[in-house]
Amino acid sequence: MGNMVDLIFIGLFAASFFLGFEIQRNIQGTRVHKVFAFLIPPAIILVLSLLLRQGLMAPFWDRNASRLVGIFSLKFGYKLYYALGEGPLQSMNYPPLSALLYAPLLVFKSPTPAIVFGGLMNSFYFFAPVFFILGNSHRGKKNALPALALAVLFFFLSYESQPLKYSAFRIHADAPALGLSLLAAFFTIQFLKTPHFRDILLSAVFCAAALWTKQSVAGLVIALLIFIFLVGSKRSALQWLLIFGLAMAVLAASFAPFSFKEMWLNMTFLGKKPPTGPFWDVLVLEFVRLCQESFWALLLIGLFGWIFKPNESGRERSLSSLKAWANKNLWVVFPWVGIFMIPMSLITRSKIGGDINSLSPVIYFLTAGAVMAILDVVRSDF
Repeated sequence: MGNMVDLIFIGLFAASFFLGFEIQRNIQGTRVHKVFAFLIPPAIILVLSLLLRQGLMAPFWDRNASRLVGIFSLKFGYKLYYALGEGPLQSMNYPPLSALLYAPLLVFKSPTPAIVFGGLMNSFYFFAPVFFILGNSHRGKKNALPALALAVLFFFLSYESQPLKYSAFRIHADAPALGLSLLAAFFTIQFLKTPHFRDILLSAVFCAAALWTKQSVAGLVIALLIFIFLVGSKRSALQWLLIFGLAMAVLAASFAPFSFKEMWLNMTFLGKKPPTGPFWDVLVLEFVRLCQESFWALLLIGLFGWIFKPNESGRERSLSSLKAWANKNLWVVFPWVGIFMIPMSLITRSKIGGDINSLSPVIYFLTAGAVMAILDVVRSDF
């Protein structure tokens, strides 16, 4: 069976090169455009094969099963949250949406397919928002190819990053929380480009949903509010804050059946854990690790967001014109949010039980900012 799978993969991979050759031969564009056209088909086959591999391997990591306990407990008549000393042991330390967003898995009657598709759903929550944003930001058909290439680049940057790989392929609250956060940032950009109520509504609602999925993305709220205030206007910031507050209240009301007292007890449990060592020493060490994991994203942002940026005068790059520069480069909201994610990421990573995925919110937004910075440059050249 294994040899058959290998042969199928090799055949598809080889065929993808022929497909790439035919595409690049028939399209109009620069030499770089043709190189993208040639390489993208085999890259997509590789991406799909890695996604399938990770999904099929999901049942072999026991925590994937334990992280689906929350949603399946509701199916069998248990509560989502219990008080201390009551009910079965559950690892429900996150808000209700962290479980409810996996509700489609309830159609499965056997744990193995539920975990396999749970892993694939987790990857969908992680990657789909990035692909959606790239697909809605490339400005015309001639830029679609670079956008597709950058989607592939984001996948491989995530695959090679230990924190992002954890969040992308292991069932957890991370992936849906990060995906919702990214969509909130994207619709903030859309609103600042052309103020429409729909966009500010979606930005605030996605932000509230992200916070009700994993509480450690709280930095998103402050980041978006300040960004709208600085780049947009005070009125827009107040409007966003009002809608966000209403969205939080509506979601809170819908979660009333879960008992707020028990929910709060479970959600604050991790925060009360002691650090893994002397707090400030651990914090510094984790910050160094975060800088190492963020290196490639920061390098790409520096190169394509600053050095290679076309038609930018020295005056426009000065600090005095920061608002004007941000208005022309709204993709900067992604690394901006990443900066505001640093405190909670470091604190949760420094606590007992904090795994490497605690650093993923920062790296996720920096990497998204990197690919958007590249797209902003290449779409000017194609």
